[in-house]
Amino acid sequence: MICSIDRKTIYFQFIPPGEPVSFGHENDKQLPINRYCNDGLPNSQTLHPPKAGGLEANENDKVKLVDEKSKSQAEKEVIKLSENTEVLNGPQFQNLYQKPAPNLLGNIFPSVGIGVLFAESDIGKSTLSRQIALAIALGKPEVIGMPIKPKFGKSICVSTEEMHEDVWEGVMDQVHGFDCDQLPKSIRFIFKPDSPVELIKRELEKEKADIVVIDTFYNLTEGNMNLPNVVEPILNQLSSLAEEHKCLVVIVMHSAKSKALNLPDKNNLLGSRVIEGNARIVIELKRHPEDQGKVHFCVVKGNRVKDPEIKSKSYVLQMDDHRLFQSTGERVPFGEINKRKNHTDEATILTQNSPKGRLGRLTPEQKMEITQKLKDGEKQTVLSREYGVTQGAISQIWTKHNAS
Repeated sequence: MICSIDRKTIYFQFIPPGEPVSFGHENDKQLPINRYCNDGLPNSQTLHPPKAGGLEANENDKVKLVDEKSKSQAEKEVIKLSENTEVLNGPQFQNLYQKPAPNLLGNIFPSVGIGVLFAESDIGKSTLSRQIALAIALGKPEVIGMPIKPKFGKSICVSTEEMHEDVWEGVMDQVHGFDCDQLPKSIRFIFKPDSPVELIKRELEKEKADIVVIDTFYNLTEGNMNLPNVVEPILNQLSSLAEEHKCLVVIVMHSAKSKALNLPDKNNLLGSRVIEGNARIVIELKRHPEDQGKVHFCVVKGNRVKDPEIKSKSYVLQMDDHRLFQSTGERVPFGEINKRKNHTDEATILTQNSPKGRLGRLTPEQKMEITQKLKDGEKQTVLSREYGVTQGAISQIWTKHNAS
């Protein structure tokens, strides 16, 4: 958005992403916008502020000039405007919305825009993202202790890595945890699409959705997440979809391995800074240092988050037997997340936060016990808490057993 002042009138100009614009005064030398904002923008166009008066929109939402005499009357009238109108005067900008759009989830997730959920491997980020999508589609009033305020009651889950059978078991376990017998039509699943953005667009045109979960974003970039010129066009497309269809697009991502012990921070996100810059909300999941069934849900960026405590204390979540995260009601300051009651050595914490390290702590007898309990139908989440290892470590034991 560009704000310019001409005599006593303020004009707001909304610039579509990727369109270079310049501005100037009628009697002055035209000044390219790249002189003020960004060097090297080619083919600048020129916007001349009106000679006098305010602005009003015609039937096509285009802006035309009105003289000073009709200005006050025009401001009193209900003027047809849209978010695509490029130039608005102060009163029009103020009246563009009656009130701010409600959040989709609690005081954290906005209803429109791009959100990021990221964490290291084997912590439950995919599980949590699908849980939120399911809760919305099932019409649940809340999830992880936060109220849900949907417009459509519909969700879309896009899996760019896992296939049907990989996702099915976990999703059905969660559905049963929500006390339901079957999945509703209000949730759609997309698996390994060739053109993910185009397919999402077609699905949203068919039927609106409150949330679109993309797990993971890495595959959309074909492994080039560190290249802004690759990442930004994709994010622009997703942002346009979110704005057009009034939905939240949540992209699931990984954190940098070298930052496992860092305090929660948006800079722990793996990939180009462009990703975080385009997101309206960024959530990092951190491991609980003592209870492997718990995670710290940390808001590390929130454009609409007003309460500073939300971005300085984690929400502690506990995974239940149905792979559903539940709020414990506990809040922990970011600076205390990695602290342990009996262990303060960082090397010890890192070893215990490594699936390989934890698996190495199990004796052969314990591994045999775990294998037998899995045969008897016990859940991996229960065994991970019982033996003090991650669910991934339990899964690794089971995989090796089936391969032998």
